[in-house]
This record gives sequence, C-alpha cells and structure tokens, in this order.
Amino acid sequence: SMIEEASNFMLKYMGFFFVPITIGIMESYKLIQDSIFQIIIILFISCILVMYVTCKVTDILISYKEKSDD
Repeated sequence: SMIEEASNFMLKYMGFFFVPITIGIMESYKLIQDSIFQIIIILFISCILVMYVTCKVTDILISYKEKSDD
C-alpha cells in the first residue's frame, strides 16, 4: 500500500533527515549550553504531549469508525 511504501522510505532515510539538525546543534552548542537543561525539559514535555494528543485523536477516530460501521 502507499502508506507502507512511504513508511519504508522514511525509515530507510531517517538518519539522513537528522544529520542537518545534529550538525546545527553541534555548531550552535555555545549559544545553547547555558539553557540546555531547559531545552531538554521542553523537548520531553513536548514529546509527552504529542504522544497524548496522538493517542486521543486515534481513540476518537477508532470510535468514529466503529460507530459508522454499526
């Protein structure tokens, strides 16, 4: 299916997508070293929020599909 092809492509080249971000962080480390702890906390909270919202949206879509199937 199209989703499987797209996900295989993304997984195959995932490392390539992170290289520019990693290099940018390495180059600007001096600018962010004073606030690295705050950045890590913000990233952690953002990750948790994204997972929570994704879970809720998935639950809503599954329940909507189950209602429409009945």
